[in-house]
Amino acid sequence: MDDGDENNSGNNNNNHKKSIPLQPQQQQLFVMDSYNIHRLIISGITVASKFFSDVFYKNSRYAKVGGLPLEELNNLEVQFLLLLDFNLMIQVEEMYRYGDLLLKFWKREQIKRQAQQQSQQEAQQETHQQAHEQAQQQAHEQAQHTQQEVQEQQQEQINIQQQQQQQQQQQQQQQHHDPQGQQTYNSDEQQEQDSNNSFTHP
Repeated sequence: MDDGDENNSGNNNNNHKKSIPLQPQQQQLFVMDSYNIHRLIISGITVASKFFSDVFYKNSRYAKVGGLPLEELNNLEVQFLLLLDFNLMIQVEEMYRYGDLLLKFWKREQIKRQAQQQSQQEAQQETHQQAHEQAQQQAHEQAQHTQQEVQEQQQEQINIQQQQQQQQQQQQQQQHHDPQGQQTYNSDEQQEQDSNNSFTHP
């Protein structure tokens, strides 16, 4: 722990301790997740540096580099030592085994992250595809509506032209019948005038 001075006491005693393997039922394991893996590494490096060398940085330096509050790192150091039961001497095979566990955990987290990214990309692609299909459907409906309006306008123009043609035909028919009636009326009037003239001038 960081008490303001470099705390080197106890290193020599720890170096002379023998590794006492724990029974399977007595072993304690870290519950690793993406939130405490960083703290586990920082606390392990802090304890290991004090265990392997008499010259080491203060906890304040490790806390600053690791981005942790000093009080939290001090507590993590104590928890780390209690978890190991202050048995810091481990075999090389055991160290590699824990290293493999950390590597497997990291790979598993990478696979999970890639799967999440892939699922997000698939969801985005599906959303884009749905939006594209919806836009195509709206464009098709708009085109059909526009085509229907054009057809209605064309039909309306045809109806207007037909009505105009019918009106023209009716007018032509009326004009064709009226001159005959006017000519007949004029002939009768002319005959009446002739008869009057013959009566007046013998």
